[in-house]
Amino acid sequence: MSFPDEKAVYSYQDWQTWEGNWEWINGKAYSMSPAPTPLHQSVVGELHFALRAYFQRRSCQVFVAPFRLEADA
Repeated sequence: MSFPDEKAVYSYQDWQTWEGNWEWINGKAYSMSPAPTPLHQSVVGELHFALRAYFQRRSCQVFVAPFRLEADA
């Protein structure tokens, strides 16, 4: 499978086979934009800077996408 139907329900194994930038949330496929805009990157940068400063002395880490996050439901 290369591109999922956004109206169908899929498994984690399905998601791993998709080409392109797709999010898999509660069995649904969501197509993500291929590249962020300069404004988006500016906002993300400022937000990351503020969150990193806030959490610097706490036991938390702040990450900037893209990175894979897998969590048990």
